[in-house]
Amino acid sequence: MTAAAALASLPAFRACATQDIERFVKLAPPVRFHGQSVLIRQGEPAQGAFLVLSGRCRAEVQRGDERVVVGHVQAGEVVGELGLFTSAARRSATVIAEEDVQALLLTQDLFDRPHALPVLSVIERRALATMAERVRRSSQATRRRRPRPAAPAAHTGKDWLAGLMGALQRLTGG
Repeated sequence: MTAAAALASLPAFRACATQDIERFVKLAPPVRFHGQSVLIRQGEPAQGAFLVLSGRCRAEVQRGDERVVVGHVQAGEVVGELGLFTSAARRSATVIAEEDVQALLLTQDLFDRPHALPVLSVIERRALATMAERVRRSSQATRRRRPRPAAPAAHTGKDWLAGLMGALQRLTGG
């Protein structure tokens, strides 16, 4: 399938005119990655992004000696989106093709191309939605990782009752 046909088949882009999609694909070159190829490497400068047209990728983060899978990317999603919005960023994860992947290379200069704008506006919305979802998942994961207060030590019935009586006396001033 051509890159233009793959892009047009994605639900978010079905409303885009065929002519706009064909122009856009000429400005954002299609790239292919074989399974287990690295699209993006953690720590490298963030220059541009990829719009995945087909295939599936996984995002991994290196934490010490451990590689942790933090998510997956599939057709219709943008990966490396920070590279579209800032030139000083570094890649926060490594993205690896789990199978053969077809993608479009997105660069900051696309924003200066009037012919790119109809399709680019859809990509911007997708990228922002993706970032918001990743922040939400990261926040949830952070909340789950917070240490919980230690459970009170088990008491015998008499100790528990004495502790309760002492607390009640302190509360009532007695």
